[in-house]
Amino acid sequence: MEDIHDYEDTCARYLLGELSEPELAHFEESYFADDSLFERFRAVKDDLIDAYARGELSGRRRERFEQHFLASEPRQQRVEEARGFIRAVTAASTNPAPVNINIPAPTAATTSWWQPISSLFATRPLVWQGALAAGLLMALAGSLLLVRQFQSRRAEHERVQSEEATRRKQEEEGRRAQVSPANEDRSDNKPSNESNKNPQPKIANNKQTSGPVPTQVASLVLLPFNSRDAGGPKSLTLRSDTTEVRLQLVFKEESFSRYDVVLRTVGGEQVLHRRGLKAATNGAGKTVSVTFDPSLLRHQDYIMTLNGLTAQNQLEAIDDYYFRVERTTPQSTTTPR
Repeated sequence: MEDIHDYEDTCARYLLGELSEPELAHFEESYFADDSLFERFRAVKDDLIDAYARGELSGRRRERFEQHFLASEPRQQRVEEARGFIRAVTAASTNPAPVNINIPAPTAATTSWWQPISSLFATRPLVWQGALAAGLLMALAGSLLLVRQFQSRRAEHERVQSEEATRRKQEEEGRRAQVSPANEDRSDNKPSNESNKNPQPKIANNKQTSGPVPTQVASLVLLPFNSRDAGGPKSLTLRSDTTEVRLQLVFKEESFSRYDVVLRTVGGEQVLHRRGLKAATNGAGKTVSVTFDPSLLRHQDYIMTLNGLTAQNQLEAIDDYYFRVERTTPQSTTTPR
C-alpha cells in the first residue's frame, strides 16, 4: 500500500513538473513499460484535474498546477470540460426550476384519467428533480466504468502484442544462433582440405580477404505523412547482405531539447523505441536520423512517430512517417571453370 501511495505522489509531482531529470527519465521508463502503472498514472491525472475544477487545490500545489500543467491548450480545454460538467450536475441537483402548482379545482365534467398523474408531478417537483440528478450521476458512473474497461482491454491487447513480438524475435535469434556454428564449421573445414592439397593458394586467399567486410546500408529519407499523397508510402528495399538501416526524418523547425521515435507496424505492434535523439539543421528544416538492425523489419508497412520533449519535460507528437519494407534476394552468378 505504501508503494502505491508513493507512486501516486510521484505521478502528481510529474504532472506538476517537480521531478528532477534522473527521476523524470526513470518515471517515464517505468510507466511506459508497465500497463498497470500507466493506468494508475491516468487515474491520478483525472483526480488532479477534478480537484482543481472543484477548487480543492490550494497554496503551492494550485500555483504549480496553473503554471506547469495548464501550459498547453489541450489541458486547459480538459479542465474547462470538467468545470462545465460539475456546474451542470450542481445546477440540476440544487437549483430546481419553478413550477406553478396553482391548478384549478377540476369539476365533475372536466375530470379525466391524466389529472391525478399531473398533480403528482406538480406537487412533488423536488422529488422528481432529485431522481433526475441521481439518474445523471448513475449514467456518468456507468460511462466512466465503460471507458476504464475499454482502456484496460486496449492496454492488455497492446501488452499481448508486445510479448508476441518479443517471443518472435527471441525465436529468430535462436534460429540464427543454431545456423551460425554450422556455417563456421563448414568454412573451417574447407580451407584445411585445400591447404593439404595446395598451400600456396591459401596464402593468396588470406591476403585477398584480410580487409574488413564493407557495410551495406539501406538508407531512406522520409517526409511527414500527408493524406493527399496519392503515390503511397516510400519503399525501403532490404537485400540479404544489408547490415544496417538508416532512416532520416524531415520536419519543420521546432524547439525541443531532445527527440524520441517509436516504430510500429500498421497493426499497432511496437518494433523499436529510441530516446534522447538530437536533430540536425539543414536548408529544408531539421532532420533526425535513426540507425538500427535490419532484422527487426519484415516485408510489410510501418509507421514511425517522432516526438519532442518540451521545456516542461513533456513529450509532444510532431509527425508520423509511413514506409514499406521490401526484401529481395540478389541473383547468384556462377563462374565457368
